[in-house]
Amino acid sequence: MVAEAYKAHVHAGLVPQLYHLRETRGAKVDLVVERGVERLLVEVRSGATVASDALGGVRAALADGVGTKARLVYGGHDAGVRSGVELWPWAALNDAAWVG
Repeated sequence: MVAEAYKAHVHAGLVPQLYHLRETRGAKVDLVVERGVERLLVEVRSGATVASDALGGVRAALADGVGTKARLVYGGHDAGVRSGVELWPWAALNDAAWVG
């Protein structure tokens, strides 16, 4: 999944600004994508359902002002939004807007 974000930036002629975030207070985000003034926070889960704790890291980071938008990439089939976080199925990664 990180490779998809990386490739999208390179193919657009941009230098990828991709990071991992782990704060001492416990907020953890699998991928931070800097897109100009926007900072996309991405959590990755392999499960087909979205467990209640799956959004904790990105929601905490959003609340702390670390990011401006959040996305959960997961093994399910349905895209949508839950608690202000975009839900993206693995199968839709080709359609994901990684470059802002």
